[in-house]
Amino acid sequence: GVGDEEPILDGDGSGSSDEVAEDVAVSDASAVDEVIREADESIRLDSPSLVDERITCISIAKLHGLANEIVHSPTLRGKFKAGCHQAKIEEKLMLRNVSTR
Repeated sequence: GVGDEEPILDGDGSGSSDEVAEDVAVSDASAVDEVIREADESIRLDSPSLVDERITCISIAKLHGLANEIVHSPTLRGKFKAGCHQAKIEEKLMLRNVSTR
């Protein structure tokens, strides 16, 4: 059947007669190592500072406030729904806070 064919092997049995010159192999290995180092450096993130944490907390609080305004305002809720429809995303409203004692 298809795919059952035996590969044509060269004299050494490897199926490939392509040989890579040693200087090319060393150059390739060096280039690969450099790319790996650059990738490692680019994905390493610095620890967040106190300023970053404060900005994050403020941003979350503002987003929470906006979500509350949308939930409690029929006008804003209508605009939110229209915006979601225009952006072709599913409309989801935030769960409301429930105070417990």
